[in-house]
Parts: sequence; C-alpha cells; structure tokens
Amino acid sequence: MAVAPRPRAGAPRGSVRGPGSADKVVKSFCLYCAVGCGQAVYVKDGKVVQIEGDSDSPISRGRLCPKGSASLQLTTGGARRHQVLYRRPYGTGWT
Repeated sequence: MAVAPRPRAGAPRGSVRGPGSADKVVKSFCLYCAVGCGQAVYVKDGKVVQIEGDSDSPISRGRLCPKGSASLQLTTGGARRHQVLYRRPYGTGWT
C-alpha cells in the first residue's frame, strides 16, 4: 500500500477563498495570547482572504490553535466595529 506524501506544515489547503488566489503573503503573528505564533496572511485586492500558520516560525512551526485559526474573523467579521468607541473620564456611556 503506497502512502501519499504529507504536505508541509502551513501549506495551502486549496480552499476557494484561499491562498491560491492571493496577490501577496504578509508575515504576521497571532495576538490572542503571549505565545506569538507566526501567521501567513494572504491578501488579495487589499483584503485579507486567508490566515494560516507560518511554517517558517520557530515558535509555532506552521500550526495555529483554534483561536489563532479564527483570527480571520477579526478582520472580516460582520460584528467588527469600524469606528472608535470613546468614554470620557468619569463618563457613564460610550460615544
């Protein structure tokens, strides 16, 4: 029985919105916790289309935890606020 070779960690998985259609790849890191796992952020037309683990990162070696994997939602989620909330000192409400 022949065994297919394993893809390298962080290799594109061929999703529809995925890295195959990206204009560029930007190296970044996850901000959820203090570990700082490396991320490969795929950008097309100025918008983030995919975030994966960075296989060049010595910390995460191409892997992301579930929170890091969901970080695409931070940039594209419908619940994301696009204006700054401000509460003046001693205030009771946000403006």
